[in-house]
Amino acid sequence: MLVGELLVYLTPAYIAGILLLLGLSQQIFVRTRYTYQFKRAGGVHAARLAKDPFSALTWLWSIGWAQAQNRLLDFFLYIYKWGTPESPHLVEINVTGDQRYLFTREPEHIKTILTGKFADFGKGPEFHRVWVCTQTLVIK
Repeated sequence: MLVGELLVYLTPAYIAGILLLLGLSQQIFVRTRYTYQFKRAGGVHAARLAKDPFSALTWLWSIGWAQAQNRLLDFFLYIYKWGTPESPHLVEINVTGDQRYLFTREPEHIKTILTGKFADFGKGPEFHRVWVCTQTLVIK
């Protein structure tokens, strides 16, 4: 069969179905690889607010809504109700399947981030490069 003959059967519904299957396959692969690597490294999860993109989006939407209403502090105090007895001041959200977002109010966690792995937590070289560029533009 020629490619031209196959294109006749390639409707938008088929394309959408193929893209959906490819997306699901990619998510299964990413999550399986992440779980394997996480268990192999001996990692421990905090209390999870979300483990998939759909439930994570509701939490991220809630964060944005709280910020828009100037109630972000109340929201972040509220999310720690899901903490475990072992770690009551730490919760996590996993949106993509391979990247965790940790929310903490534990002083020892914050101290570790600020003293040990500062460059790994969003305030590293890239942040400083952007900040210097921004400040240069403002000063001129």
